[in-house]
Amino acid sequence: MNKSTKNWSTKKLLVYNLLVLFIFFFTLEISFRVYNYLQWDSYETYLSIQGSPRLISDSTLIWNNRPFYLEFYKESQYNELGMRMPAGEALMPKKAKDDFWVFTLGGSAMAGMGSNINGEWLDITNVFNHPISSSIDGYLELYLKDKMPDKNVKVFNAAISSTSIVQSMRNYERLKKYNPDWIITLDGVNEPRTFKSGQSINQQLIIDWENDPSNNFPISFYTYLTRKSAFLNTVKKYIFFLRLKWRRNKNDEIQQKWINWDRTELVYDSSDKYISNAVDTFLFNLESFRKILSDDKQKHLIFIQPHLSLRDTNKLKNIEKGVYNYYTSLSDSGTNQYYKLLYRNADEKYADDSSIFLMNWVHESDNWAFVDYCHFTKEINSAFAEKIGHYMLYKDVVDLED
Repeated sequence: MNKSTKNWSTKKLLVYNLLVLFIFFFTLEISFRVYNYLQWDSYETYLSIQGSPRLISDSTLIWNNRPFYLEFYKESQYNELGMRMPAGEALMPKKAKDDFWVFTLGGSAMAGMGSNINGEWLDITNVFNHPISSSIDGYLELYLKDKMPDKNVKVFNAAISSTSIVQSMRNYERLKKYNPDWIITLDGVNEPRTFKSGQSINQQLIIDWENDPSNNFPISFYTYLTRKSAFLNTVKKYIFFLRLKWRRNKNDEIQQKWINWDRTELVYDSSDKYISNAVDTFLFNLESFRKILSDDKQKHLIFIQPHLSLRDTNKLKNIEKGVYNYYTSLSDSGTNQYYKLLYRNADEKYADDSSIFLMNWVHESDNWAFVDYCHFTKEINSAFAEKIGHYMLYKDVVDLED
């Protein structure tokens, strides 16, 4: 110990050490704030945004993508309306004469999500979230730009993870003033699986959002800290992504486990009348959405989202076989019944429809289709986008169905 301090009292030494620690962490925090400022300034974002979860409470939608939130690798950013855009496009432009705008709505599959990071989905597939370049919106924009060289084509991804068709409807209502040329929506997976008469969809959504882990301890506590500290936020983000990277590099054993798993058959619960009510409620809201779009004379396509439980098991190969086997190990009979009934009823109702489509071609695809229970591979994203674009230009219904 330094001679000048060896005779200090315990209290004085404690104060001295605390002061040194304070100066150290204060300097560290200032350094990270400067670093973050240099990283974020040109993107219209800052610590209180980047230190928060991606989803934010919304008075109209219940939850929305956080405006100006920049993804970790700067592959994309959410603009002032919560639409996922290329990084740096944080402000909604004004539509010009030669602009051709498409708005995509729906949940996480349309938003570009890959394998769910909970459970072992990601460990099986090694597929994290898709960047714009390999998402439905990115592929669709490239296709339309190639086919419409005289137009300034822009596809705006307004999809929000976990949202229901009621929220997609509200999302359209708030965005239609921007005069999109087309609305494309993909819904059906995030609906209540059971529904009792007299229940309120809105109240159920509010309860779901209140129970979301991001709004509760311990994540709410971590968020409070990372909104205040650039150092803690940077450490948190790097630990999160390093952990994901580690998982993706260590998945051979888990892949083989589930590829070789002796899966059980799917079971169905046909005794719960509330499952039928839930299907009827979704189809009612689907029709309501279509009526709004038609009354507005808005060009649109409405898709009912595929689900892994409906996959043709004869088409499963390699990793997707592992995905399906893992699903059957977790399988819920009520969920299976819901999708079976939904697709059966929708197929009967919309077989000859011109604006509402099931995506049975995904269930029958010879290619790897699902990276978890409802999210797609980039190959399916590309094929889906091409089908959408082809229909826009040529009104080829057969291409959408096959």
